[in-house]
Amino acid sequence: MLIPFMKLSRSFIFKILISYEETFNEKPPVEQQNAWKKLLDLLSRIKPSHSLILEYPIFTERTDVIFVDKDKALVVEAKGWRRVRKVGDNVVEADVELHEDPCY
Repeated sequence: MLIPFMKLSRSFIFKILISYEETFNEKPPVEQQNAWKKLLDLLSRIKPSHSLILEYPIFTERTDVIFVDKDKALVVEAKGWRRVRKVGDNVVEADVELHEDPCY
């Protein structure tokens, strides 16, 4: 779903929910909906000047946000981790648990 940032609001979560269900044929879990609320709150504070694509499928995963420009894009995977440190090429320790590095 490509949207200009200026149209982003808390009420937009409902539109994301409907689009998600139509795209992936499933309801997002409550944790995912809460993550959208936090992400939209953060985006409203930084006020990006580019259009955004939310929950876009890439390979077997979905990326949280893609900032889109005329000839380039920035893919962002948002995590709610508090403490992160890289422990290997493709592994991070986040909040005392090992995870695949989202940059991988």
